[in-house]
Amino acid sequence: MAAEAFIIDENGLKKFGGDALIDALKVGNNHNSKFTKAQATEFAKYWEVVAHKENSKTGFQELFLSAALMIHPPVQKLMN
Repeated sequence: MAAEAFIIDENGLKKFGGDALIDALKVGNNHNSKFTKAQATEFAKYWEVVAHKENSKTGFQELFLSAALMIHPPVQKLMN
């Protein structure tokens, strides 16, 4: 999956998780780069946005993600 999305709106509202992130991914960049509802829901199930650095003068931006849900539970050592 790859898409551009505006996760910070024009009023500075951060859409870093939950329904707000899903909606932002579905809208994408207001052009062709967007997720389907199923893709956005799947993405938001496993990931959340931790931080976002907006465009620099060169157009570079950063997005930091964190696992919102562990896919595999941690392995625990069994003791007899």
